[in-house]
Parts: sequence; C-alpha cells; structure tokens
Amino acid sequence: MMATAKTEYRIDLANVTDGEALHNALAAALPLPEYYGRNLDAFYDVLTEFGGNWRIVFRNADSVCQAFRDLCADAMAETEGLEIVFLNAGERPRRPRGAGPRSKVKGQKPKTTGSGKKEA
Repeated sequence: MMATAKTEYRIDLANVTDGEALHNALAAALPLPEYYGRNLDAFYDVLTEFGGNWRIVFRNADSVCQAFRDLCADAMAETEGLEIVFLNAGERPRRPRGAGPRSKVKGQKPKTTGSGKKEA
C-alpha cells in the first residue's frame, strides 16, 4: 500500500505576540472547523481529530511558549501521521532521510522548468 503525501501548512509566527494573534494565525492557515473554540484545548482537539495527514511548520517560532510546544508534542504522540516542526528565525526545515515524496504545500503552485514542465 502506498503512503499518502502529507498536506503541509506553513505558519509564520513572527508577528504573533499573544493568544489572540496565535489563534488568528492558526485560523488563517489551517482548515479549522467553524466551531473551533480559539483556545489551546480546542486546537489540541483539532490536531488529534483532523491532523493525521498534516505537517505543520511554524516559522519564526522563537517566542512560542513551552506550553504550546508541549501541547503540539502531546498531539503528535496521540495522532499517527501528524508532524509539527518549530523553526526559529533563519532556520530552514530539513527533510528526514528516507522521506517519501515531497509534501503538498497548501497555497503553492508546482515549480516549472524553463520548458514549462513541472519539476519532479
């Protein structure tokens, strides 16, 4: 059986200074249900219910509190297939060795070569 490519969501936390801004960034980037409660318990529920095929990359995560990181770690432990990465300013994500096909990134078009063909 072939593994399904993960859907990747990139969330820039550079301008996130409080809980409201964090939940605004999450709501803007992720396919959250209409009933999302805009609190950490609700975010955990979304991750464990819907995140089984997600890869979330938080960029500029220098100032993210440890409680949020711990919540994400707990959700990953609970949810097979969920991957969450925190990158500080200037860091770039690394692909694990032996990783399957590249993840689909929401909101990005495939790269093309000069001949108009899609890059592999």
